[in-house]
Amino acid sequence: MGYRCFAFLLDCILAGVVTLFLLDRILLPLYHPAGLEEMKETMQAYEAAAGEALDNQTEVPQLFDYMLKSDNVMDMLKFILSISMLVFFTYFFFFELFMRGTTLGKKMFRIQTISMETSSPPGFMQAFLRAAMKTIMLLGSIPFTWLSFILAFFTSQKRTGHDILTRTLVVSEMHLPAKVKTDESVIN
Repeated sequence: MGYRCFAFLLDCILAGVVTLFLLDRILLPLYHPAGLEEMKETMQAYEAAAGEALDNQTEVPQLFDYMLKSDNVMDMLKFILSISMLVFFTYFFFFELFMRGTTLGKKMFRIQTISMETSSPPGFMQAFLRAAMKTIMLLGSIPFTWLSFILAFFTSQKRTGHDILTRTLVVSEMHLPAKVKTDESVIN
């Protein structure tokens, strides 16, 4: 289970770096310059209000309340979430489909996703559904994410919610059936 967690963390870091680069260097300046400017102004106004509240020993205002005042900032935040979901989905889908059930993180830890029905890497629909569910659980609903991943501690094969729903299993190289052996098979 430990290798799988580290592989997932590495995948999230890699997809996150790509997302940040795309947003910061290309997409936000191109599509949301007003939102960026208003965000800077919002942060300055919040910093001043929080400083004043601390000086007066009163309740510090909530940052999100300041962001809600600007339609441009809210539109930009929705755009950021949408792009993040698209990048994470594409990362998980592309790698699981075209790298025979692995991602860069899984490659590093020599583990792989296989279909429980065929003992082969996931097909198009399984990879698509796995990537969609993993992305939604990761970026769309934090409590649901933890519930899905906590399932792995209570299943004999250490399967998460997206594994159960897509009938897949993450395995280490040593446990792959002979017909599936590639360069990556059940995780301890």
